[in-house]
Amino acid sequence: MTKKPKVLIFGAGGHGWKTVSDLLISDQFDFSIYTSTVDYGGSQGVWYRLLEYNDFELSKKLFGKITGSLPFGDLNKILTFFLSRKYGNLVGELLNYRSDSLEKLKLAFEELALHLGFEKIITDDFENFLEIGFEYYLKHKPNLDYQSKKEFCLGYPFADYLLWKLEKMSIFNTFYQKKIILPKNIHLDFVAENRQILVASDLNGVELESEHIVDIHKVPILPESLKILETDHKTGEFKDGFLRKLKSSDWVILPNGSIANWLPILNNPKVTKILQQKSESKKLIWLINSGKTENEFYLKDYLKYLKSLNLNPVLIGPKSFEKDYFSPKVQDKLQDFGGASEYIKVYDLNKKAEIDTGSLSGFLVEFMG
Repeated sequence: MTKKPKVLIFGAGGHGWKTVSDLLISDQFDFSIYTSTVDYGGSQGVWYRLLEYNDFELSKKLFGKITGSLPFGDLNKILTFFLSRKYGNLVGELLNYRSDSLEKLKLAFEELALHLGFEKIITDDFENFLEIGFEYYLKHKPNLDYQSKKEFCLGYPFADYLLWKLEKMSIFNTFYQKKIILPKNIHLDFVAENRQILVASDLNGVELESEHIVDIHKVPILPESLKILETDHKTGEFKDGFLRKLKSSDWVILPNGSIANWLPILNNPKVTKILQQKSESKKLIWLINSGKTENEFYLKDYLKYLKSLNLNPVLIGPKSFEKDYFSPKVQDKLQDFGGASEYIKVYDLNKKAEIDTGSLSGFLVEFMG
């Protein structure tokens, strides 16, 4: 039996998710999707800060020990996609259900538990977990140093609960695969075991710390400055399992969407070294945007930076794009990749996250096959 090519994708699940989801439907590859552990904005940022508030008081109540929360936001988006494919959008979106009513959150979970086939003892156990966390949320949210306008999200405590009970991400994946929700050729994971932080500096030398601060910044951020550190500000360490999978992969994809989702991972020296080998054999693919956000440079600037790292990814881009985003030389280069521009519609998902990507999956299957 012929082995499927192994494809590793960096940081999928963010703004560029719709493009990647089109590819994941294919059963011709084994996909590994890795995200960083630096995303602590929005309602998941509130949940994490609740766990560590007052010397990890809530963490001790829920888990019996001091522990943080891994940022499941992007991975939950992938699970939501496959839940929706199996049960429809109403069930799929339950992982994203938000409410500041405990009763409504419990009803949403009971519907999700029904489709996941949970026994009553597990449903009751999580609802107790949820109640403790939610009551703590109502009491202490105003005291946190970070606030979100969004309501309490069911998916984050549920993911933490499930990983706590299952202990490993490999078993977490198996759980959803056995429920015939996550395809067996897809593996979800994080690049690190614990929470890490994102640091950067902008064109004017302003230093930034934390993913949500970087995300809303209005000045272009220097690509070489995007780095992942441990919470004590030491150099960020990635899991050996991630590095082994990266090395053994047949293809690596840098997805479209926010560049800050994957460039800090790429900037890790161990990762850069492996990607240099992939690039040399034309096995490194970058699905580029059709434009840029305020905190990003133009494409030519990123290409220049990647070249300084001895990285020359295969570029696959949209048919149309913002004026001046691509230089004429880059436009010509895009036309050379097997007519890629004829296959791919606009997927500027920094602005319009739900635009259909057309035959991107078909093209990549053909290109990588």
